[in-house]
Amino acid sequence: MRVGISGTHGTGKTTLAQALCAHLPGHVAADEPYYLLEAEGYEFGFPPSPEDYRALLVRSVRSMNSPPLRSRVVFDRTPLDYLAYMAAIGADLPGEAGAAALRPAFASLDLLVITLITPETEQALPAAELPRLRSEMNDALLEVVYDDPLNAWEDIPVLELSGPLDGRLGAVLAALDQAQRPRLGSPGEPRLPPDLARRNSRMWRPTGQIRVGFARRPNSSVSSTHTNPISTTGTNFRGRRVVFPGMS
Repeated sequence: MRVGISGTHGTGKTTLAQALCAHLPGHVAADEPYYLLEAEGYEFGFPPSPEDYRALLVRSVRSMNSPPLRSRVVFDRTPLDYLAYMAAIGADLPGEAGAAALRPAFASLDLLVITLITPETEQALPAAELPRLRSEMNDALLEVVYDDPLNAWEDIPVLELSGPLDGRLGAVLAALDQAQRPRLGSPGEPRLPPDLARRNSRMWRPTGQIRVGFARRPNSSVSSTHTNPISTTGTNFRGRRVVFPGMS
């Protein structure tokens, strides 16, 4: 499986990536683009400039697209991270040419995991540098991943983690297990209503403060409910409850 983990700095991405590799046979963690660029001689500013984030974006895309594509890899950061940092500092996002390069990178993923700032991350994890940027990137990440302004990852399953840190590994493993099962609407599987099936051919009911679904939410005009706990009877998806009959 190919898993991408995105989140602002200081939210436990590397810890989660290492735990996944320890539990998934044959999986390795890809080097983070920042360290790859440093090893190649790139000099970053502090805080990073828009040019730095663009360089990281390009390096991240190259890392995910470089042949041969490894089938068992966990990416500690994806291009989504650098798009969110760019959005957080008011930098322009790539145009269509940049979006075209992003699409195969995201299409190679089986699951995109989002780690969020939570009360527990603030208590249990070490204090992070640039706290204002960290918070603004966290907010921008949620907007970018679900709005998908570049139409680059709308078909990729997204797992949003906002629950307990000790439940993250199990949640990702469960989502990966579900990702390997037949899609809704295939023979013998429960079907979504037609208006939702067009956009969401595969969604799963999570537990606790964890939500899984496709990046593009069905109704972008409804206010977000990012941190609301998930009902045991359905999935909150951009403020809309979607109940899937027959799913446990």
